[in-house]
Amino acid sequence: MSVAAAKQKVHAAVDARMPEFKQLLGDVIRIPTDNPPGYTIDCIQFLAGYLEDLGVPADLYEPQPAFQSLVSFV
Repeated sequence: MSVAAAKQKVHAAVDARMPEFKQLLGDVIRIPTDNPPGYTIDCIQFLAGYLEDLGVPADLYEPQPAFQSLVSFV
């Protein structure tokens, strides 16, 4: 597959899922994460659940109390 064909395939896949992505973004930005204090637990838990529902593994880290980070890749 050529690079151009691969790009076209990826763009088509993203376009097909755009309503899902818009809903996800809307859900995420409604979760308060104001800084300060930088409380991210609710947002990170939401995203971890979303990824879990898709069967995508995610690791959570808490470098500071009430401040979580999420790492995930496929």
